[in-house]
Amino acid sequence: MEETKSERKNINWKFFFVFSGILAIAILISMDFYFYKEHHKSLFFSILMKESDEKKVNRIMENVVKSFPSKNVKININKEFKTWRFLTPSLSEARAQTAFIFKELQNKGIRSKIEWDKQKPETVRMEIYSKDRNIGAVIFQSMEVYEERKEDIEKYEGEFAIIIDDIGYSVNSVEELVKIKEPLTLSILPFLPDSQVCADIAKKNGKEIMIHMPMESNNGNDPEKDIIKETMTEEEIRFMIGRAISSLPDAKGMNNHKGSKITQREYIMEIILSELKKNNLFFIDSKTSDHSIALKTARRLGVLSSERSIFLDSINSKPEIKKNILKLFKIAKTKKRAIGIAHPYPDTIEVLKEMLPKVKYHSVKPVFVSEIIKNK
Repeated sequence: MEETKSERKNINWKFFFVFSGILAIAILISMDFYFYKEHHKSLFFSILMKESDEKKVNRIMENVVKSFPSKNVKININKEFKTWRFLTPSLSEARAQTAFIFKELQNKGIRSKIEWDKQKPETVRMEIYSKDRNIGAVIFQSMEVYEERKEDIEKYEGEFAIIIDDIGYSVNSVEELVKIKEPLTLSILPFLPDSQVCADIAKKNGKEIMIHMPMESNNGNDPEKDIIKETMTEEEIRFMIGRAISSLPDAKGMNNHKGSKITQREYIMEIILSELKKNNLFFIDSKTSDHSIALKTARRLGVLSSERSIFLDSINSKPEIKKNILKLFKIAKTKKRAIGIAHPYPDTIEVLKEMLPKVKYHSVKPVFVSEIIKNK
């Protein structure tokens, strides 16, 4: 009897040790798998599940390829060597994409080398290696200097117009703006000493002209002398609008300068819009108030009208302006038409000079505001 108990005791201990061993191995395997999945160094799974360098490169490049339009990507395979060729709208984007891929490869322990060809400054090339063997290359080419077929360039998915507000203070800024060959609509403040001079320069250089009509704002910070105010009589408002139209006879339409208070007052907007309708002018709501009823009123009265989609330089910095212009392109593609409003700031003019000549590569078309209105 005593021997039987002893034997049972030994069996229990053996079972305990076996179970503990299995549990410890299971925990170790689980931890090792976790480390492997989190891309840390593991003992077993890194060996058992080891991916070839080629597979790692392919997985990284699959995500890059998905972020580009298919027409801008070419992949060539020559035996064990693979080449990815991409067209980008600008050299800065080519460099940014190359830096991203370089970092991803580095994280996977894959060696790569970036090459800059002085003979081809528009091209960035990256060579990829597995140990000492060259297994692939990634080439980005800027479309700033790349010749595409004409029929590809002329395809576009939407139209956009850019209004430049606050014209009239500086003749120099207008002279810089008209150097941009793409369509721009200049919205001119009436009654300023240089308003008509600016209008003449714009017209001579094929730009569209609008009246940028000063209107009272909610905050009351309105230093402008000639401004539509809530306290004005109907006769005073009609006289002010008529005077603005007479001062800029080549204007095709009007948008509000400030006016967060006025664009919320339906009876005042009815007076303004009826004068525009009488003179065959369109109206663009600058949307300086989220509570504006200007567009709804214009459409009810049968006045050709639209509203701003985005302010391009509400933050006056080049990176923000570039980001907002790209947003404008996206809105144009999504909604087929879009209107951006900007100002004659030096940074804005510089960014427009840089980005508008490349707009064809974003599959959108710049037009005058009157064309956006006409096509609505």
